[in-house]
Amino acid sequence: MVREQLPRSEAVVVSDYSNGAVFREVLELVRGSGRPWAGDTRGPLERFAGADCLKPNGRELRLWAGGVRSKEEDPAGLCRRELRLRWLCLTSGADGLELHHQGGVERCAALCPPHLVRDHTGAGDTVTAVLGLALAAGLTPVEAAALASWAAADVVAQPGTGTPR
Repeated sequence: MVREQLPRSEAVVVSDYSNGAVFREVLELVRGSGRPWAGDTRGPLERFAGADCLKPNGRELRLWAGGVRSKEEDPAGLCRRELRLRWLCLTSGADGLELHHQGGVERCAALCPPHLVRDHTGAGDTVTAVLGLALAAGLTPVEAAALASWAAADVVAQPGTGTPR
C-alpha cells in the first residue's frame, strides 16, 4: 500500500507507537521516495534517521541522549545533527514546543491556557501531522512551528480526541 500511494503523495507522516506496524522496509520506501517526511515514534529514534522532521517528546529525547553525550550541546541539537534531520520538534506539553533547525530554534509557548485544556489525547499526533503538511507546503520553520502550536492548542481544548478546526 505504501509503495502504491507514495507517487501520489506530497509528503509522508509516519507515526510509530512501537506496535510492530512500521517495518524497516516501510521506512526505506519512504526514505527513498524523495518526498518530505515527518515522523514520530515511541521506539528508537535512530530508526527515523534522515527524516525531514522528527517529533520526540522530552522523555523520548532524554532516552535517546542517554544522559547527554556531549556536555556542550543540547540533546535536541545533537539529535538533529546525528540523525541528519532537517527539523527536530521537541514537544513539552504545557511548556509548548521547540522546533530546532539549521538556522536556530523556534520556541512556541503552549497557546491553550491551562484552564481551557480538556484532553491531551492527540496533541502530539496533531503536531506531527501539521509539520508534515508544513513540509509539503514549503513553509519556513517559523511558520511551521506557529501552525503546529496553534493546531495542538485547538486539539487540547476539545473534549476527547479532537482535530484542528
